[in-house]
Amino acid sequence: MTITCVVHGCDNKEKKYSVVMFHRFQTHHKRRKVWLAALNMDPTTPVEVLKKWRICSEHFTEEDYTSSGLRLKDTAIPTRSYLVGKYSYIGALGRWHAFLIIVGLQCHR
Repeated sequence: MTITCVVHGCDNKEKKYSVVMFHRFQTHHKRRKVWLAALNMDPTTPVEVLKKWRICSEHFTEEDYTSSGLRLKDTAIPTRSYLVGKYSYIGALGRWHAFLIIVGLQCHR
């Protein structure tokens, strides 16, 4: 089974000799909600489905990685998305919505 990125508009797939890494969704329930909110994905997605999903490294910034550059920090939030073949930061709304989830507030769109 080929590993693909689940971010809308991203067509990255696992390939030999590629520098693109694929990360699993966070296992901690609050961090998982933050990731789903940042990516504008359904927060009620079952954990069984999320276990199969991957997000590629192109949706994270350099600051999201540990010093080795291979592992994500616990505080990492995917904030880059595709927009007409170019990257755009979804950070403004995505990170704000994620912050509201962290502090336990509701966000209505």
